[in-house]
Amino acid sequence: MIRQVCIGAVIVIVSAAVRADAPPKLLRDAKRLFGLSDYKGALRILERLVAKEPPPDVRVQAEVYRGLCHVRLDNKGAAREAFRRVVTLDPEAGPDKRRVGPEAFAVFEEARASVVGGLRVMLGPRVDVYVCVDGRRRRVIGWFNDDRIPVGRRKVEACDRDGRPIGIVQEVVVRANATAVVRLAVPLPPSAKVRVASTPAGASIEVGGRATGLVTKFGEAVEVEIPPDQQVDVVLRLAGYADARIPVVIGAGKKVDVSRTLEKLAAATPTVVVDPTVRPRGDKKSEAGVAVVKPTAEVRVTRLRAKSPLTTWAFVVGGVSVASLAAGVVFAVLGKSLEDDLNAYARCANRGGTAAECGGWTKSEYEARYARASGRLTAATVFFALSGAAAGGAGLLFYLGRKGGVERRAAVPAVRISANGVQAEFAF
Repeated sequence: MIRQVCIGAVIVIVSAAVRADAPPKLLRDAKRLFGLSDYKGALRILERLVAKEPPPDVRVQAEVYRGLCHVRLDNKGAAREAFRRVVTLDPEAGPDKRRVGPEAFAVFEEARASVVGGLRVMLGPRVDVYVCVDGRRRRVIGWFNDDRIPVGRRKVEACDRDGRPIGIVQEVVVRANATAVVRLAVPLPPSAKVRVASTPAGASIEVGGRATGLVTKFGEAVEVEIPPDQQVDVVLRLAGYADARIPVVIGAGKKVDVSRTLEKLAAATPTVVVDPTVRPRGDKKSEAGVAVVKPTAEVRVTRLRAKSPLTTWAFVVGGVSVASLAAGVVFAVLGKSLEDDLNAYARCANRGGTAAECGGWTKSEYEARYARASGRLTAATVFFALSGAAAGGAGLLFYLGRKGGVERRAAVPAVRISANGVQAEFAF
């Protein structure tokens, strides 16, 4: 009986000791000391509690109080580290601003902003919209992906250029070292349509200053989508006709027919002035001239000459000059190479070297090489002289060909209308 009583007493004592050192008990003791402003004592208990690896909810509360204790002790660096651990464990956890005061809550917000996670937003079926996170417009793409979103609960929505929501708003929890995925169903906007026709057909259609790539058709209206509930200019353009600008305002989901008869542009009469400084040759009153003039523009007509055969021969002789020059360069290089070899042999022989030491040439071989070198250098000189003479002849022929060109003696004045204006030919 006594043995059983002793065993029971030991169990009770051990259980009491275990309960006294249990995480919930340690957390309550730390909170009590924090309420008594014993921040250092609370920190010692909280460090014992964290060392025991408590459950996540207890660990989050312990880190919150560790951060608050460091704020009270004016150790904001350690406070930020504790608050970072809080939002890493639970992005939605944190102190109550009304209870801890603005200073401690500001340190917590600064720490939470430095802990980031990833957010990916996929849009459909409409993709030409902006993604707004917590009311802030981010970007406009088919899908949104950002790895620098502060942790916590975020409101994600599709919005327009001014930040107004489009479609359903979703909330998502962004966690540290993870990527949250959100799919937003963005409805397509209701469109307004205008049916465009023109007389004559074939006019290009522009909407709001942008080309649509469409043209009007004969006997059939072309349907074009425009933004609803706003004024849009529909412009019809056709070569030779004045542009037709039609302001249109259409409600969403409605259609309007627009038709215009294009006004043809009146052809203007060009003014041509013959240059009085052009002097006639012989008994001719004037010489031929060609001018391209636009309506209402004044153009002076100058002399026009046909190409002379002498000019063609000038280019032929010039080609001969260039070929001769190239041949002279080749022969000069080859002759100079042999001449260098002969000079080296002569220097060696003058120093008293034997035939074997100086290249092993016999007298007949030396003379043959000397004759070849002389012949090549002579040929180079001849080709250089020929090149110079041909160049002079080409220049003379070119000058004579330009000065004495063949004249166009007779022509009938004519005027031709082109896309760039009026082309007028005169020959008197």
